[in-house]
Amino acid sequence: MPCDSVIRNQVSFTAGTDPDMMKGALEDAGYFVNVTSAGIYFNHRENYRMGGTFNHGVFTVTQGTDTDAIKRAYSVRTVKQTAAKMGWKVRQDTKNPLRLQISRRS
Repeated sequence: MPCDSVIRNQVSFTAGTDPDMMKGALEDAGYFVNVTSAGIYFNHRENYRMGGTFNHGVFTVTQGTDTDAIKRAYSVRTVKQTAAKMGWKVRQDTKNPLRLQISRRS
């Protein structure tokens, strides 16, 4: 593939994806985030070429953007939010922030 080619990946979330949670997940995954009325624009802190947009539940990202890291960060936020609603205790591993231990409060 020629080096001047552009490859676009699209990761779709549901229309009900919470934009505030998505903003937080992007920040957790290492992105600068700019929220406008047109959507969420983001670029990676270390490599400005990695980034994209999030509009109405649809992600459009540039080549090299680690969409799996964004999905993992969003998942962690979802688990924490759900646990808080249920009154459960969440303990996050200090060595591996993707590892959570969830228990009911006594």
